[in-house]
Amino acid sequence: MTDEELSRHIGRGWWPLAKSVFEVLDLHDFQVAQIKEKFGYLRIYVDAPEDATLGIKASIHAVLLAAETASGRICEECGAEGSHVLIRGHWWKTRCEECKDL
Repeated sequence: MTDEELSRHIGRGWWPLAKSVFEVLDLHDFQVAQIKEKFGYLRIYVDAPEDATLGIKASIHAVLLAAETASGRICEECGAEGSHVLIRGHWWKTRCEECKDL
């Protein structure tokens, strides 16, 4: 996925995290079905190849879960240390102090 494609789905602060997941997915021929922010966390949904074993699927699930968990501590906008904040009283986002009002 190119930087331009990523910019349509998630903030620049999460790009390194997403790209590290893509490297693992590529090793096992998994394809990204969807990438987005949901409730302040990075969500990556994948399509598994038909020949993927249950063990590989479980490993990929663990990688996706680890990335989702890590995204809750990384500002989606700039990549600095962040936390969950409520934006405009409606949306949960992961932001640092400097980006919390964006």
